[in-house]
Amino acid sequence: MFLGLSNGPIGVGDLARELDVCRQAVHKLLDTLERDGLIDRRTGEMGRRAQRVYLTNRGHALATDAGRILPELEGKLAARIGADNVQALRVALAHHRGTAPTDPEEQHRPRRETAEHP
Repeated sequence: MFLGLSNGPIGVGDLARELDVCRQAVHKLLDTLERDGLIDRRTGEMGRRAQRVYLTNRGHALATDAGRILPELEGKLAARIGADNVQALRVALAHHRGTAPTDPEEQHRPRRETAEHP
């Protein structure tokens, strides 16, 4: 989640696609992160459906801390399973997995064009 937010504000739908999960799952996670003071949701120019997600100062601090310990964790994992396997995991996790699942309600709803997705 924090990797998806690390490049700046992102739309909820874009975040769902990036994480390869449905919008409903992203909203549940965002509810928790917002309650914990890690993210802030702001309504975009297109209204509520165009919400953008921002890291708060606390969220940035947590993401920075996570970025600092990641190399250490990857080193420990490499010691257990081998550096080649860690690299293979990176490739597999970065590989495009096709279209993300959508909410059941959205599967039957016609898509509207937006400023973000013409």
